[in-house]
Amino acid sequence: MATFCEHVEQDFQVAFLNQEEFGETCQWNDVVLEYFPVATGDDLRIDADGVNIEVRRIRCAKTALTPPPEANERVLIDGEEWRVTHVRPAYDNLLIDLERYVS
Repeated sequence: MATFCEHVEQDFQVAFLNQEEFGETCQWNDVVLEYFPVATGDDLRIDADGVNIEVRRIRCAKTALTPPPEANERVLIDGEEWRVTHVRPAYDNLLIDLERYVS
């Protein structure tokens, strides 16, 4: 018997991870990646030196990136350099936090 959390995740996969309606596509290094943007409420922050840092969180299938990215890895997304700050599994998906310096 599935747990309540497993049922919620299954509903989430079916109802909210509809690639045609909510998904986006980008070029991740040399791979076309289908992903879902995740709202974090904080798209821009300022570091201790006053430099603007853009932050982004995405959700993608675990199998979409092989091997999966690691923290501090630098990647090109649509030709722009981003740094992976955190990667964590979310059932059959990965949640990937990214950041880059902007002026």
